[in-house]
Amino acid sequence: MKKILVLSLILFPFTRVSSQVASQNITTPLIQAFSKGAISSYGASTLVNKVENIGYLNPSALNSFDNLSVGFSYQFESKIDEAYIAHIGYSRMAEELPESFGIVYSYENFRIGFGFGQAYNGKLDVGPISFTTPENPDGIGQTFEPVFETTIQSYSLITSYSVENIFQSNDEISLGFRINRNVLHAREQLDQFFLDEKVFGFSFAVGANYYSNLPGGNKLGVGLFYESPMEFSKYSTYKDLAINRPDTTLGEPYVINYLPVYLSGRIPAKLMFDIDFGVNDELRILGSISSVFWNDSGNGYLNQINFSSSAAYSLFENIALSAGLFSSTRKYNTELTRYFNVEESESAVYLTAGVNVKYSGFDLDLSLADSHMFSGDWRKQTIVKIGLGYSL
Repeated sequence: MKKILVLSLILFPFTRVSSQVASQNITTPLIQAFSKGAISSYGASTLVNKVENIGYLNPSALNSFDNLSVGFSYQFESKIDEAYIAHIGYSRMAEELPESFGIVYSYENFRIGFGFGQAYNGKLDVGPISFTTPENPDGIGQTFEPVFETTIQSYSLITSYSVENIFQSNDEISLGFRINRNVLHAREQLDQFFLDEKVFGFSFAVGANYYSNLPGGNKLGVGLFYESPMEFSKYSTYKDLAINRPDTTLGEPYVINYLPVYLSGRIPAKLMFDIDFGVNDELRILGSISSVFWNDSGNGYLNQINFSSSAAYSLFENIALSAGLFSSTRKYNTELTRYFNVEESESAVYLTAGVNVKYSGFDLDLSLADSHMFSGDWRKQTIVKIGLGYSL
């Protein structure tokens, strides 16, 4: 009984009642499940990255791929046993599916690409809950395990165009646009209450970058892009809603024909600024700062500034190493989350490391991100990402 009450309490920020009869179920509650897809051997830059990640990047960064290029990646994340109040855990699903895929075709100063990425992937690990009765408030010896699973997959069409020699010799400005077709898949089960629903939506991103040569032979690049929110909403119903509770005081099975629900999900909009400084032919320093517009979600969140920084060094012509960090956090303006120290527990700083190996047109990209050292208790995890690309 206590666990049911606690479960109701922790899901309260994620479930609201609308003016309709249907309850509103927010399907994207866990910050741990939001994509960290820009991770590569360059760190978390959205200006300098790999072809397999183009669906997450500043769309103007497409101009950095000079030939027909294709790539894909897989991402593996450690499970978090306690990712929210009352020991609710987080785990990633369907790791046999690629994290991302990208292909780019170039013609003179024009680029066109197609990308795929997992924008959200998360399962709430609630654990078993006991059936109870008024006579047995602590349980009757039988349990069920709730299921709350959500993925958002994004399919992207991207274009960019670059112009050279604008303000000085060999400088370049690039403009890019991306449109995303997004698919939210929500699967939930409470005993025999079952829902399996897909919701579709569109979003877009627009960006620009500029590269110039500095005195002394250094090269400096800056990029700015805006990505609109991914928003989903749909009326649905739970299916197969016959619940047979043992030892019911009514003496008869309690049967509900249907339960209406209003599904909603949202990935907030963001504005990101990137910098790429080429110290010399071997070393480049990358950094970014982003504003994530959580406040528009209307769920007690506040807008948040995140950052990333990394250094990439070419050991040999075909081997490069990198090290860096990036932050991922969210703030609230509700008393309930302050009481449970949610902000501190959800804050995260990931340390990153990567290695890239090129051979005969192939590009093997290995990256690692770990948040155990400087993060809250609900964000401590290790992420491993493996990418493979090929360029003609």
